[in-house]
Amino acid sequence: MGRQLECPVSYLTQDHLRERYPLQSGQSNLLIDGSLLPTVELLSFVKELPPNTAYYAAEKLIVAHLDPEHLASYAQGEALALPRHELPHLPLLRVTRPADLFFHNDRALRDDFELLTNGRISAAPPESNRLIVRPISSLLSPVWTSRAAP
Repeated sequence: MGRQLECPVSYLTQDHLRERYPLQSGQSNLLIDGSLLPTVELLSFVKELPPNTAYYAAEKLIVAHLDPEHLASYAQGEALALPRHELPHLPLLRVTRPADLFFHNDRALRDDFELLTNGRISAAPPESNRLIVRPISSLLSPVWTSRAAP
């Protein structure tokens, strides 16, 4: 999500991963549940979060905008000393089980393609490349035929 939010990314991980992925604090810190896939709606919501606010869904922290002091205490395992806000209705794409990788794959690939190609114009393929296309009607027609008995 760092690319979409145009900000540096850091990770608040389990203890055994903290040496490899250290937490880097700044003046303004966004915490976003790692199981979420970025959607336009979620990104718009996160960009507008006022400082020192936390949003929850079913008692689970989903997003928060923290100053360095609140982030440090949260990273130490302390509960956030901030008012709890319920997350407004947003279309959340979450990966909480392996099947979700397949379930959300189409949307995630399309969103990533849009992110990578936004504002770019593709070059024409070289003349040495030949595109062979079957008419769409041939793909939709049945591949079997039936004949009446003689």
